[in-house]
Amino acid sequence: MTSPRASLPATNSLPEVTRMAGRRSPVTDIRELLRRLQLGEPDRRIARDLEISRNTVARYREWATEQKLLPGALPDPAALAALLQPAPTERPAHEQSLIEPFREQVTALHERGVEGQAIWQLLVEQHDFAGSYFSLKRFLRRLDPSEPHATLRLEVDPGTEAQVDFGFAGQLLDPEHDRVRRAWVFVMTLSCSRHQYAEIVFEQTIDTWLRLHRAAFAFVGGVPRRVVLDYVARHIIEVLCPPSICGHRLQLRPQARAGAMPVAT
Repeated sequence: MTSPRASLPATNSLPEVTRMAGRRSPVTDIRELLRRLQLGEPDRRIARDLEISRNTVARYREWATEQKLLPGALPDPAALAALLQPAPTERPAHEQSLIEPFREQVTALHERGVEGQAIWQLLVEQHDFAGSYFSLKRFLRRLDPSEPHATLRLEVDPGTEAQVDFGFAGQLLDPEHDRVRRAWVFVMTLSCSRHQYAEIVFEQTIDTWLRLHRAAFAFVGGVPRRVVLDYVARHIIEVLCPPSICGHRLQLRPQARAGAMPVAT
């Protein structure tokens, strides 16, 4: 049985070949190639078994000899991956940003907190800059790349909590009155299973608010210990769920902003 075609990463001096069909990582293939080279196998056999060209094997043999990888133990995957990273090179002239000649001025202005639109306007006025504002935005993104946003998953036990969203849904056709009206969408989500009930309504009365909860409880087959009112405006909460009806005062979570995420227990 023939093995899937190997995928070997390219460095500055190594060829890039077709990506392997999902069996191993490219670094693993490189280590296998190096292992065979250490055993003294001929290039023809290595090329046949790994389904790559003999020229590719010869290039990797040359590279491994320069890196002194053939004698001794094979490097671990992390060390080998680091060796395979191409050396940083200056970008070709046709790939350089139009902002590059003004890098020092733009960087200084950006570090002082000057907005991108103002920087672009200065370049136009002082240097007759012909590039677009978007070319400046791309340049600034490379200068100050944004950090990835972290997501925190909150785990709760089954039956412990449900989250309720109640927000404006736009102008929709009310089939009962046969006309377009302002609509709101009610969504209840069980925090553990993410099982969800949603319904569109055309009024915000207390009767509707309570009916929606009863419908959601019937749909999910029970009542959670705690209901978290998420993304519900405070004035709506105070009107639709007053303490005299809910039976308990609504308390804001300490970490929530004013008017957000009150908890009814």
